[in-house]
Amino acid sequence: MAANNEGVNYKKVAHDTFNYGTPRVYPLVLVHGDSWTGHADNNSDLYKVLNYLQGRGVEIYGVGQASGSNVTILVNWDKIPKDANDSQEPNDTSVITLLSDEISANVGITCTVYYGKIQGSNISYDC
Repeated sequence: MAANNEGVNYKKVAHDTFNYGTPRVYPLVLVHGDSWTGHADNNSDLYKVLNYLQGRGVEIYGVGQASGSNVTILVNWDKIPKDANDSQEPNDTSVITLLSDEISANVGITCTVYYGKIQGSNISYDC
């Protein structure tokens, strides 16, 4: 005999915003005013920025290898702090002004935060 919850999958409807219980992982590109020199050190600029973002509630799932002044991080879309002036749309590739300004003010590092856009095997920003 089937359990009470078996055989009812046909009643489930997937909606555009339904994520099946997993967060929407999204790339952000951090562009440093200089470069991410010594990015692997415990007290590096990148370390400070990532700590700030986590303290701000950003869920970070991955950090790419820094390349010059750029590094890509993967975050939970719903945990990115945004204000009315920041785009609310994925793949927008614009600046997240709120986070960029907060990092500058609270961490003391010039860092511009962009929404990334995944295109094939590339992640682009500021398109």
